[in-house]
Amino acid sequence: MLKKIDFTFNNPNNNADILIELLVCMRQCTGLEKVTVGTIDAVPNDQKIFYEEKGMFSEEVFNFNNQVRDEHGLIIHLDELLKVLKQCRTVWEISVAITLSESKFIPSLEDTEKKVDSSVLIELNLIEGDLCSIFYKDDINSDNLFKVLEKYEIAIL
Repeated sequence: MLKKIDFTFNNPNNNADILIELLVCMRQCTGLEKVTVGTIDAVPNDQKIFYEEKGMFSEEVFNFNNQVRDEHGLIIHLDELLKVLKQCRTVWEISVAITLSESKFIPSLEDTEKKVDSSVLIELNLIEGDLCSIFYKDDINSDNLFKVLEKYEIAIL
């Protein structure tokens, strides 16, 4: 059985640091290092050099966004995703899951409690930079997730 936390970010323009903390908590909750990224649209920190409104992004973030899109999802080590997110200030969309080891499940922003694969231990979906859902198996200890949300005074819906 899956549980769900719905919440919204107070300032979606600077949500990358909070997402990093939530992803680290997801690793702590499961003890697993591999994640599946189904969707990502991240914006880098280096706005003085690359201007968001002209569609210019730092190369590593831009390449990662494209790789996930072109491969229709990517299974990677969580540290690789964290390295990309540490270069960002804003993430507009992301769908990431930690699954059982042999799963081929690719998370989607359209996932609901009924659509999430049985192999998913925990999944995070972010839409439009501020609307976020976390699905997790009922045997996952979610205390640290709630601590991060409380730390940033994030409104749980």
